[in-house]
Amino acid sequence: MSIEINEICNIVQTIILAIPAIKCGRDYLNKPSKFDDAILSLEKAIFETHGYISNCENQTNNRRLEEIWLETAKKLDGIVNLENLTNIAFKKALYWQGPKYYSEKNSLELDKIRLTEVIKQFENLRTNSNIR
Repeated sequence: MSIEINEICNIVQTIILAIPAIKCGRDYLNKPSKFDDAILSLEKAIFETHGYISNCENQTNNRRLEEIWLETAKKLDGIVNLENLTNIAFKKALYWQGPKYYSEKNSLELDKIRLTEVIKQFENLRTNSNIR
């Protein structure tokens, strides 16, 4: 009988020791991937920007949009095949830091970072990556 109790104690000890590892694994599986996190950030940036420009005739520097686009650029950085979107997000952060300067000096660059262009690239990404 004492052998059975020893075996049961060993099993219980093993389970108790395994619980943190199981929890850690579950937390890891529930954590969004870097790609998913970057896509969510890009969606947020697009919606926030669209909301702002829909309600504003003359665009001025916007610290909030600057931070959102910079955060998006950081999250996109290093993801294969998203280099172009990373650059656009960074340039949009610069744009929201000072739209007048950017639009006066770089009208050709401004065309590349227009929200409609970003949305077009995002739609292509969604189509090619099975993002919902």
